[in-house]
Amino acid sequence: MKSKSSAFIFMILATCFSSSSDAKTTFLPDFEEEPMKFVPDCEGGGEDYCLCQRSTNPKYHLSLDNPQCPRPKIFDKTCPHSDDWITECYCPASYNQICTSPYRGVGLICDGKYEECCDTRCREGSTSGCSYPYVTDYTSSTGCGETCYVCRYGNDCNTSCSAGEEVSYSGGYNDFNGSACVTCSTPPPPCTECWCDSSYCEPDPEPEEPDIPDIPDIPDPDPEPDTPSCTDTCSSKGYKSSQPSGQTCSTTTVCGSTCYYNCKSNDPCAGVTCSGGKTCSNGTCVCPSGKKDCGGSCKNCCSDSDCGSGYTCNNGSCERKTCTDTCAQWRNQSGCQLSPWQSSRTCNDLGTGEGCTDMYCNYLWYCCKM
Repeated sequence: MKSKSSAFIFMILATCFSSSSDAKTTFLPDFEEEPMKFVPDCEGGGEDYCLCQRSTNPKYHLSLDNPQCPRPKIFDKTCPHSDDWITECYCPASYNQICTSPYRGVGLICDGKYEECCDTRCREGSTSGCSYPYVTDYTSSTGCGETCYVCRYGNDCNTSCSAGEEVSYSGGYNDFNGSACVTCSTPPPPCTECWCDSSYCEPDPEPEEPDIPDIPDIPDPDPEPDTPSCTDTCSSKGYKSSQPSGQTCSTTTVCGSTCYYNCKSNDPCAGVTCSGGKTCSNGTCVCPSGKKDCGGSCKNCCSDSDCGSGYTCNNGSCERKTCTDTCAQWRNQSGCQLSPWQSSRTCNDLGTGEGCTDMYCNYLWYCCKM
């Protein structure tokens, strides 16, 4: 770019050597609206630098950074004499949200404002985590993307037995270690008698040589039956003589009779106690069909998502939403606008005066200048 001083000298020479004999004065236009002179005391260097520095409409400031405005701020103009001078940095109009708890700003912040706010709260009936004795039933998300948990009462059944105990599976699984539920029982004491273990029996005596009578014996026409030598019974040994109905038992033999002991119910729910409206199914406490497990209690619903459209979950029951459309008179009037905060703020926060809400219907809030 040619300097203004060079242009000034050129115009003076052209005037002096003009063929016209009439002397006249020519006033040069001041294109930059600035005195055409060098300013040795200007902060910086060069005439272009000083022109940008002295401009008041618009006013420029020196910015040698890259980018020249800190994100997300922007500027409108660059000084025509130097790209290092720009107008004031400011926030784009889209940065108009002030996010306060329980809302959080999304993305970059500009002078305390965001382009968007998100809700950090979990929906009713959910929490940020489950702890013993509860386990996760299913998960959902907050408006900001954090995970929320719906908890249920965990099944903390016995999954192992002590050494020497008999183990039988009772059905179901432990929610905290993933192992199958078992029932433990004490086995009967080992047998130390002849009737149950032949190793404890005395050896049979050697048979004696029978006497050979000179005259054969005449058989008794009405002999007495042989009296058995074993007189023990199942009950005398502490056993049952028959297997109880609906139970499975271990068996042993007493004097030739089958005896039963260590009997257990075939029902996996035997001995299982449930609470919160739950019933036992295959050894596990569950809610009846059509009911939801809401933190250990059986209810018709835990949250609005469990109810159909037009219904809300209130104390575990789905109820039809009831509301009045109080915004009909404002919706189409000039000067009314939809509040970006919905039900979390009032119309006064927008500086637009009073308005109305159809909260609990569509969660809309209309604000109007009064």
